[in-house]
Amino acid sequence: LAKTNREFAARGLSAAALVPVAVVLAWWDGIYLTVGVAVVAGISVLELRSMSMAAGWGFALMPALFLAAALVARPQLSDPQRLTVDVTAAAVITLTLAMRFVVRPRRKRVVAWFAGVAGALYIGGLASVFVTLRGISDGFAWILLAFVGTWTYDTGAYLGGRFLGKHQFAPRVSPRKTWEGVAAGMAAVLISVGIFSRFLPIEVWHVPVLAVLVAAAAQAGDLFESAVKRFAGVKNSGSLIPGHGGILDRVDSLLLAGPVVYLYASFITHPRPPA
Repeated sequence: LAKTNREFAARGLSAAALVPVAVVLAWWDGIYLTVGVAVVAGISVLELRSMSMAAGWGFALMPALFLAAALVARPQLSDPQRLTVDVTAAAVITLTLAMRFVVRPRRKRVVAWFAGVAGALYIGGLASVFVTLRGISDGFAWILLAFVGTWTYDTGAYLGGRFLGKHQFAPRVSPRKTWEGVAAGMAAVLISVGIFSRFLPIEVWHVPVLAVLVAAAAQAGDLFESAVKRFAGVKNSGSLIPGHGGILDRVDSLLLAGPVVYLYASFITHPRPPA
């Protein structure tokens, strides 16, 4: 119990330091949010590289960092600038792959290239959605909904699993996750989305639907990273955040919850008019 209390206290202090920063960046919009997301994505790519190296896959770091940054910046660019970024990214990807084949061609070098590009698409591609989400109607409130829903699900699942957990949820991927934790997380996110929905122009029936989608996405994002960590044989993606591990350990759930909220906001509550 004492260990649990210490871990929860560390998680609470880390959250108290990081949550205001995330909210302020989302409020500022524009270049500030883009830079903040790019920094988080870059650190996450570095952490993913460490896990990929531990798993024996290798990792093409420079193409991964460039591609992740380009993906994050893309929503803020004009059409001509996007074209320039797209062409440059395509050239970098093509040339770095060609170099893997021409200079000491080995299977492991090609696998490392694919790991780097896949990692950039996973982190940079999904993280860029928050920049796009901020630009839609009520974008700040939608981002906060993604934040609040994910954080409350994670907290509820953590506490539910710690104090009530008996039945394992995904033993092969993450033995510490339990069905009791999932239920507690679902209850927490339902309450938080219900409260937060007052700041969005949505009807009450959206609340349970959004809560289920955010919870499912958050859990899927966490399980995906847990599978990578298990394959790599590491407990955490890093050690930057006390009580949480690495940056990727903190944002893994958000990486999938953000796109779900964006799709819901764009096509369900704000459907585009027919052409």
